[in-house]
Amino acid sequence: MNKLSKDVVVSIVFSFLNILFNFWLIKEAEYTLSVVHLGILMYIRRIAPTFSNILQLGTSQALVRFTSIEKDDIQKVKIYYTISTFVWVLVSVLLVILFWLFHDFLSLLFFPDSENSVAYLKITFIYISILHLSHFTLPYFLNLRKVITYNMIVLLIASLSILISFKFLGSSADVLTVLTYSLVILFTVLILTFMYVCFKIKLYILPSLYAIKKEGKRFIMYGLPRAFITFSDMFLLTVGAMLIQGEEEIVASFLIGIVLSRTILIVLQPISLLSAVISGHHNTEEAHKKVLNLIVGGTIYTTTITTILFYNWIDILLPFWLKNEDTIETVMYVFKILAIGIIPYTIFQSLKGIIDIKYFKPLNLYSLFIAVAGHIVFFYILNIWCNTLQSLSISLSISFIILGIFALYWNRKYLYSQSYFNLFYLLIFNLFVFVINFKIHDVYPSWIGFLISVTVSIILFLIFCLTIKSPFLKEALHVFNKRH
Repeated sequence: MNKLSKDVVVSIVFSFLNILFNFWLIKEAEYTLSVVHLGILMYIRRIAPTFSNILQLGTSQALVRFTSIEKDDIQKVKIYYTISTFVWVLVSVLLVILFWLFHDFLSLLFFPDSENSVAYLKITFIYISILHLSHFTLPYFLNLRKVITYNMIVLLIASLSILISFKFLGSSADVLTVLTYSLVILFTVLILTFMYVCFKIKLYILPSLYAIKKEGKRFIMYGLPRAFITFSDMFLLTVGAMLIQGEEEIVASFLIGIVLSRTILIVLQPISLLSAVISGHHNTEEAHKKVLNLIVGGTIYTTTITTILFYNWIDILLPFWLKNEDTIETVMYVFKILAIGIIPYTIFQSLKGIIDIKYFKPLNLYSLFIAVAGHIVFFYILNIWCNTLQSLSISLSISFIILGIFALYWNRKYLYSQSYFNLFYLLIFNLFVFVINFKIHDVYPSWIGFLISVTVSIILFLIFCLTIKSPFLKEALHVFNKRH
């Protein structure tokens, strides 16, 4: 296994850890906080990273690209980090001014009907600024291929810092105290990391203003459109909660349902490894077509069976993390609606990197803009006949389907026919697996039944793959077995 493959495997392990810690965090929060306060915590944890992504102006994406290309030119690397640091300081000052001038209006906009709305807004702004700091420190470790350090910091940001705060505070924990302790931990780690980066690249010796102006425009112009793409991707999962502020009980369940849906994206990690192995050795039009179809096929095959397992056994899995019966029931309801759009959504997530690299036009941004607009429009239309939770879940599921359709549409000239994937037989097989899971759940609605069902499903999946031998499966096995 080469260095690239090892790095991706490490990332897969940390992705699993991230999922586990995330649900452990939700379990601690649900046990300690009321449903309303759980909703507020989940909401702040969604809007802070969403808006930090747009306010960093694409410096993170630009750093990854430009410091990789110019890794041997230390002067240019210093320029890129100087620009990124300046943007962070400027944005932090703007956040202070915004809070000072408009805290009453913004607190009512983001946290209506909350008695601590101003305090929640303040902690959210601080959260945004600290996350912004991570956006231009993490690329340093990514470009040096220090994947363990990189993933450890990502894990700390994603869930571990808040989990540590809950464990330290115990039953006295509340939203503001937990976030305060968490942000102190994050800021301490990130500022020390930033100082380390400054020392390594000698950022204390600033480049000339002329050099900054010369490189700055190219740097910002590359990053800015990509910031909008990342922001739109996250905003799609955030805007629903913003539409129903004041109904925190629903917000908590809706956002937990989204977290659960996104756990299925973990199955895409081995597919990323597969595509990385191919693209790392070939850079031709035929290789691109091969990679794209392997990703599409791998996504459909693995995501479908994973979704079937989650759909049928969600009522057994959820009580392991959640205790409140009403919350469990609501999260189940949300997930089963979102499950309709999970496969198209995973197709979009797996192809968006290829689309971004292959096409000059920001096609992902077009897709996300239409999906976000569709989510909002369908929510208000459906809300005429359906309740709030139904409207939110159905409209988001429709947006997922829109993203999948557009991802395939942009790549239509590179896609092989359905016979390459044997989609007809795959559909029959998945219906069969769904019925088996449904029947086992009906007879053994327990963890034993779940383990039996997983074992049977995996065995059947392997038999199917070995029996059908579609061109896709033959190609996938060939790539994995081939010695490069």
